[in-house]
Amino acid sequence: MNVKVTSLMLATLMACTLIQPTQAVQPVATQTVVEQVGSAEELKQVISAEATAAREAAENIQHPQGIGLYLDSTALLDVEREMYQGQCYVSVEDFLAQAQPQAVVSQVEGGISISASTGTETLEMSVYDGASYVVANDRYLYVPNGVVNLDGELAIPVNTMAKILNLELVRDDQTGYIRLYTQEGQAYLTWGSAYYNSNDFYWLSRIIYAESGNQPMAGKIAVGNVVMNRVASYKFPNTVKGVIFQTNQFSPAASGSIYRDPNWDSQVAAKLVLDGAVVLDNALFFNVAGLNSYASRNRAYVATIGAHAFYA
Repeated sequence: MNVKVTSLMLATLMACTLIQPTQAVQPVATQTVVEQVGSAEELKQVISAEATAAREAAENIQHPQGIGLYLDSTALLDVEREMYQGQCYVSVEDFLAQAQPQAVVSQVEGGISISASTGTETLEMSVYDGASYVVANDRYLYVPNGVVNLDGELAIPVNTMAKILNLELVRDDQTGYIRLYTQEGQAYLTWGSAYYNSNDFYWLSRIIYAESGNQPMAGKIAVGNVVMNRVASYKFPNTVKGVIFQTNQFSPAASGSIYRDPNWDSQVAAKLVLDGAVVLDNALFFNVAGLNSYASRNRAYVATIGAHAFYA
């Protein structure tokens, strides 16, 4: 009799032990996770940041200039870098030594020339001290603050380098680090001969020359921006040629000066614009600065660059 009672009591006690914690603990645990972590994406970011901090502490990583720079999972500690005008600049030679060790860098007057190959793709690149653009595979990439010299090494913005090497660039909000990832497919950016629309280049370079051939590069780009801003607007024709030849809009189209062969800087400006260079992202009109015109009377003033005033 005593054995049966004891067994019954033990069975009852075990049942209570199994049931009660499930009812009492489970809701509390769920509530704590929601309050402290939030979404799955936030949890992922927290874990990633903590893992990065822990790994760097263990490896005693000291990032130059305090700017964390990674290529895939490797910290690029030997790449000279510096924040300039709000952009992270990296030494071209240092970066290529890490990302493209097969690249050949040659010194030329005023700059450097780079050649690299994967066996199936090639890269031809030139960088000049103080220039407002970099040339890579006959693509003209705008550098608004210019190529800079870091302790004797030419440097360009890291986002420009990423574009040239077809790297995905991600800025880590948790750490402030810049992470670059190798992408499948192309190793380098497409060559200009395949990238630029020949018809757009033909007309854009000519209107830039006709309207601003004697203006600084920023002024040439601004004229190109006006044309491309119109192409993107539903209020104007949707092609470069259509915009230029719209009635009573661009005087060189009426006078015939549009057909003159453009100078070299105007051709460069056209390629820069077609490759995304933006000086004025909202300008739709321009005229000689100080001129009493429809735009000056009726449109919002944006800026004056060189001899031209621009309006939205």
